[in-house]
Amino acid sequence: MNINYKITFHTYWHCGSGLASGADADLLVIKDKDGLPYVPGKTIKGLVREAVDLLYPDKIDTIEYQSVFGISGDNEKSTRSNSFFKNATLSDSERNYIVLKENMRHLYQTISSTAITDEGVADDKSLRKIEVCIPCELEGEIIDVPETISKAIIGGLNYIKRLGAWRNRGLGRCTFEKAEDSKKNQETEEEQITQSETVLKFKCELLTDIILNQKSASEGSNTTLDFIPGSNFLGIVAGDIYKDEAIDNYVKLKIFHTKHVRFGDAHPAYGNNRTLRIPASLYFAKGAEEKNRIHYVHHLIQDTSSEELRKIQLKQERGGFADFMPLQEGKNAVRFKVKTDFAIKSAYDRSLRRSLDKQMFGYQSMGKGMTYYFSIEIDSPLSEHAGKIMKALIGKHRIGRSRSAQYGLVDIKACDFQEPESSKQTVKAGDNLIIYADSRLIFLDDDNQPTFQPSFKQLVGRPEIDNDKEEAEREEKILWEKSQIRTFQYAPYNYQRRCFDTDRCGIEKGSVIVVKVCQDTDISNLKKHLGSYQNEGFGKVIYNPDFLKASDDGKLSFKIEPKEDKKAKECNDPKTVLTSFLSAQEEKRKEEADIYEVVNSWVNDPVKTKVYAKESFASQWGHIRSLALQSKNKEVLFDKLFKGENDKDVKDHEKGYLVHGVAKDKWAGKTQALKDFVNSHSPKTVVNLASEMQKKCKK
Repeated sequence: MNINYKITFHTYWHCGSGLASGADADLLVIKDKDGLPYVPGKTIKGLVREAVDLLYPDKIDTIEYQSVFGISGDNEKSTRSNSFFKNATLSDSERNYIVLKENMRHLYQTISSTAITDEGVADDKSLRKIEVCIPCELEGEIIDVPETISKAIIGGLNYIKRLGAWRNRGLGRCTFEKAEDSKKNQETEEEQITQSETVLKFKCELLTDIILNQKSASEGSNTTLDFIPGSNFLGIVAGDIYKDEAIDNYVKLKIFHTKHVRFGDAHPAYGNNRTLRIPASLYFAKGAEEKNRIHYVHHLIQDTSSEELRKIQLKQERGGFADFMPLQEGKNAVRFKVKTDFAIKSAYDRSLRRSLDKQMFGYQSMGKGMTYYFSIEIDSPLSEHAGKIMKALIGKHRIGRSRSAQYGLVDIKACDFQEPESSKQTVKAGDNLIIYADSRLIFLDDDNQPTFQPSFKQLVGRPEIDNDKEEAEREEKILWEKSQIRTFQYAPYNYQRRCFDTDRCGIEKGSVIVVKVCQDTDISNLKKHLGSYQNEGFGKVIYNPDFLKASDDGKLSFKIEPKEDKKAKECNDPKTVLTSFLSAQEEKRKEEADIYEVVNSWVNDPVKTKVYAKESFASQWGHIRSLALQSKNKEVLFDKLFKGENDKDVKDHEKGYLVHGVAKDKWAGKTQALKDFVNSHSPKTVVNLASEMQKKCKK
C-alpha cells in the first residue's frame, strides 16, 4: 500500500543543502529546480525509522521492517528497502501559482545567532546566519509499504514533531497527518503501445531526481549521466522474468545475455521526438552566442588552416542534445540541455543520533519532471516474448543510486515517438561513409581486449582492400584525421552478484567516424548495431545522417537553436494561507521599490540637495522622520509639519513643526518642495526621504 501524508510547519524550518551564499548566509535551504523548498525523502525515512525503533522495538527484526528500511552495512546481508520515500513538496496548485507569479523569494528569511560567553556577552567571530523557510504545508508519499507494518509507519509519522537543522533551538516544529491514498493514473489510449514487429517504444518520466554516476568511484567529485543507459531497463526486465519459472532458462539466456534483444539508451524527449547527442564533428566560432552560432562540419572543411578559420578560432561542441527532426520540415534543429541538481548528504550515526564524522558526500542528479524516450529491439526468434518484456517494464520502477528514498523513481509507459534514421542512399565508390554513434560503441580486438580503434571490417562488415592496390586513392580505410572520437571508461556494478563487472571502455556517443569506400555500398545492407554489449544499449549507429550534411565550405545549412523555456500556464490562485502571504509580500516589495525610486529621484536632485542637505538641517530631518512615523496618513502629517503657516489665529504651540520656533527661521521660503512631496506621497515614503536626507546632511 501507499501512505500519503501532510506536514504542517508551525515555525521557521531549515533542511540544509550544505551550501552557503558568501556573506549573505552561512547555510542555505535545499531547493528544487524551480527554487521551491522541500523535505528530502531521505530525511523522512531516517526520522520514521528512528520513531519506529522507539515506539515499536518488536518490529525491528521483522521481514516487514527490513522491507521498508532495508538492512544497512557492508556485509553480504545488507539489502536495500522495497519501499520508497518520496520528497515532501508543496501541493501542485501552490507550486504552479508560485512559479507563475515568481514569488519564490518570499518563502525564505534569514536569521542570525551568536555564541554567548560566560560573561553574558557575544563571543568574538561567532556570528552566523542561516536561511530558513517560512511555515507552510507539504505533501509526501511512502510507496509499497507492507500492510502488516503500515500502522507502525503511520504511528512513526505522527510521533515526529520536529525536523531539520536547529530543531532543538526552536526551528522545524511540525505536525504529520495521514492523507488519503493517491489514486493510480489510468493510461489513455494515446499512451498504449505502438510497435512494429520487433520494436517496442516507451517513454520514461522522472517522478523524482535520479542519480546515474559517470564513474563507479565513491570518492572525489562525481557527475551524473545526462541519459539513461539501456542496462537499467535490462535489469528491470531481468528482475521480473528471471522469477518466471514458465520461461526456459535457455530463453532467459538468449533474452538477457545475447544481442538478440537490445535495450536502447533513453534520450531526453522534445515533443514527440527523441533527441540525439550533438555530434562531436560540429564546430563553431569561439565566443559566439548560442542562438547565433554558425556550425562547421569538421570532415567537410576543405582547408582547416585558412585565414578565415584562424580568425574565428573554431571550438568543438561537447555537450547537450538536439532534436534534428524539424529538419524534415525545413526548420532549424533545437538544442536541449539536461537540467541537473546537486545535494550534499552525510551518513547517520544511529547510536549518537547525529551525522557521522568524515562521512559527507555529494549527489548530482538529473532533474525531476523530465521525459525520456527509448526503444527495445527484439529479433524474430524471441519476438513471442515481447508481451512479457513490455509487461515487466510498464509501471513505476526505481533506477540509479540511492533509490530507496528521494531518488530514482520513474514511471515507464508505452509510447510512440520519432527519431532520425540512416540515409537510404547508396554510397558511391570513392565517397565517404559517415558513421554517427547514436549510443556508446565498444569494440574488442583479436585478443578480446577493448580497443578505441575498430577495424574497417568491424565498422562496414567487410575487410579492407589490399593497400598495395595500384590506385592508392581508391583504398578503403578509416579516415582517422577526419573523424571526431571521444572515449569513456567505467566499471559497471552488478547488484545481483554484489561485484563489479569487466570495465567498459569504448567510443562515446556523439562521436563521428569517417570511412572511405571504393565500391558502391548500400546503407540498407549495413548493420544498425556494431560492436559488443549490444544487449545493454551499446552499438547503435546512424549512417550518413542528414544533420551532418553541409555546403562546400563546411557550413551547416541550418542552425541549432536553444530550446525556449516554456512559461508556466495560467492558473487560479488556490487562496491558501501560503499564497495569500506571498501575494502580500510581493505587493509590499513593489511598494518599497516604488518608494526607493521616488526618494532616490528627490535625494539625487542637485537643486534640492543644495537647499536641504546643509549640516544645520540634520536635526530637522530627524524630527520630520519621527513625525512621519507617528502619522496615519499624509493629511495628518501635513498638519504636523505646516499647520497654521498662514493662519494668525492658530496659537504657536498648535502650529506645525516647520512653521514656528527655530525651524521656522531655517525653513523660511524653502518649504514648498517638501509640501508638494508630503501631499503626493504616503508618510512611509516621507520616512525614507527624511532618513536619506539626514545622511546627506551629516556628510
